[in-house]
Amino acid sequence: MVEIRIRQTEAGDAQGLRDLYAMPRAQAGTLQMPYPTLAMWQQRLAEHGGYGLVAIVDELLVGDLRLWLEANPRRRHVGSFGMGVRDDWAGRGVGSALLGAAVDLADNWLNL
Repeated sequence: MVEIRIRQTEAGDAQGLRDLYAMPRAQAGTLQMPYPTLAMWQQRLAEHGGYGLVAIVDELLVGDLRLWLEANPRRRHVGSFGMGVRDDWAGRGVGSALLGAAVDLADNWLNL
């Protein structure tokens, strides 16, 4: 069994995120546009709002989850998220690991 390591997104993850969301199955059903560029992901990470988590296996970025909090004070307890997993890692527990880490973050640290 492989070890899936979850950590916070870093500026150096732009290439891995570009590669992930360039894959057809990872991109399907998301709000991502086709043909993502490295510059676009570098800019997104620089302007990043919310919380970003990535899944890493043997130094390869295999999954991504973004968690956003509502800005309205009356909805501060509400969040939303988006997630993607590399096509070649789908069905191998990456999404479950990311979602588990996001639930822990939301429940135990962010009061969502």
